Formats: sequence, structure tokens, C-alpha cells
Amino acid sequence: MADVPELRKDFLTGLYVTISEARGNRPYMFNNIAEFAEESGASSKCPFCPENSELMPETVYTTPNGLVRVIPNKYMAFSSESPTAYGFHEVVIDTLEHKKRVTEMKIAELFEVFFAIQQRLRHYAGDERIKYVQVIKNDGKSAGASLRHLHWQIFAMSFLPERPQKIQNNFLKYHRQTKSCFFCDRGKMEILKVAENNAFIAYCPFASTYTNMVNIAPKRHVSDFGSFTKDELKYLSQIFKVCVSALRALVPNIAYNVCFQNALYNTESPEKEDEENEFSGGHFFLQIIPRISNMAGFEFATDCYINSVRPEKTCELLKNIIKNGKT
Repeated sequence: MADVPELRKDFLTGLYVTISEARGNRPYMFNNIAEFAEESGASSKCPFCPENSELMPETVYTTPNGLVRVIPNKYMAFSSESPTAYGFHEVVIDTLEHKKRVTEMKIAELFEVFFAIQQRLRHYAGDERIKYVQVIKNDGKSAGASLRHLHWQIFAMSFLPERPQKIQNNFLKYHRQTKSCFFCDRGKMEILKVAENNAFIAYCPFASTYTNMVNIAPKRHVSDFGSFTKDELKYLSQIFKVCVSALRALVPNIAYNVCFQNALYNTESPEKEDEENEFSGGHFFLQIIPRISNMAGFEFATDCYINSVRPEKTCELLKNIIKNGKT
């Protein structure tokens, strides 16, 4: 029965999810997907706009065409000068245009963004004190963005966060049991496949912790974003735009987060067989998390989640949007 909750568990994170469509019928008096109100004076005070460059720290990296800039975050979560919170916190500015959205960007422009991120991850992989680099995008006020101008954030940390470490451990656990990779066993992605191209598959996780969530993973076994070829970054740019466009066609003005799940850096591990080494880094994937509903007391108290839309339904809706050329 559609209104009877169903319990699912995500293998990689170990998180439990209750699929409860009835929760979607709750009365709700707040708007969680609204975009930012237009700033007074348009973009005149946005520090990411090129005409306001004096408001920004000095750039640490710029793509050859100058369209994508990387700067230290003025309000850093980690610092190379901290004895306890050693690390780096950077902002990747997608575009020179204040109001431009991902759906309006060309594939070549998105490629430049992913290329810039890749160069920074390669840079931090060379720092022996850095154990993990988290890449995120917060697009929209309810997704946690404080500025409308499109940007990503890079957090380079000297410790291993629990969730990425658990994901990598479960990749290795799966390999020890099956002599294969959880994602390279293609059925794990194709069961709820939304889109694909020559290099990537986009799919809805069977145990989606968030409503209308989409993951994107490479077909080739790649654990580190720094290992992608330029052609693969182009294919990633294409499928990423398709997915974001489909989600925004499904729910106009939707706010969303993007989270990379990447390999761990500079970690010590016992000697393993060569075959096991290939899979011990896991398999890179990124998550697109729409902010349609917020976490509440149950999620905070239990680290379990309630999803009010069946992933199968999300998959079908997004595939139809893409098929009908609405992206």
C-alpha cells in the first residue's frame, strides 16, 4: 500500500530511511525553496562580482580564460595557522555574472569550474597533513548559501570525518565480500537510472535520505576526482547540468546542495593485495540534494531519515522531463 511506510538502509552510509509518502501531505506554512530576494542595488555589493574585486582576498587560482576564480574564504572554518583546526577553506567562483544559474551555463563553462576544483584537489593531495578534502555547493538561501552569486566551497582538513571514512570502509567491505566494486556492479546505479552518457550515470539512490535526491557516479572505476581526464570532466559537466535542470523543471526555483564523496588522502593503511588496493579508495560520486524539506528533531535525534517521495517516483518524473527535452 502506498501510504504504508517502508524502511530502507543505504549500504554505503549505513543510514536508515523511512519512505513515507503520507508525510508529503502534511500542512506546511513556510516556503523552503524560494530563491534569494533581489539585493538592493543588484550586484553592486557582491564580493564575487569582478567590479568589486577589492572586497575579495587575493585569488589563489584562476583558470586560463579567467572565468573561474578561487579565493580563500574570508570566514574560514579551517586555517593553516591553527594548531588544532589546521586546513584550508576556499571559494570557487563559477562565473563572472552575478545572476547566472547552472541551468544557463554552457557545458564549456561548467567544465572550467570542475577543472578548477580538480586543480585544487590535486594541490591539497600533496600536503601530507591533509587527510580529506570536502567539496560542496550551496545553491539557494535554504541550502545555506549566503550569497546569490554561484560558487562552490572547498574544505581541506587534517582529520578524517566519520561519514567519508565509513563510506570508504563499506566500499572495501563490499569488495572483500564480492571481489568487485559496489558501483562497478552496475546494477546498483542502473536500478533507478535517471540519465547517462559515455562516462557517467545519474541515478536516484534506492534508500534516498532526501526527497528527489540524485547521485552521479563515473562508469570507470575512479576514486579520486583528481584522476578524471579532461574528457570525463566534460561528460560530468553535461550530465550535471542535465540533472540540475531536470530538478529545477520538477520544482521551479529549487534550492539544493552538491556534495562530493571523494577518496581519502594521505592515510596510513596496512599492506593489501594489489587487487584490494584498487578498490580501497572507493568509487567517486557526487550527490545533488534538493532542499525541499528540512531535517527536524527525529533526524537529529536518531540519524535516521524520512523521505516523503519514493525514489522510484522521482526517477520516473526526472526521466520524463529529460526525455521530453525540458532540460
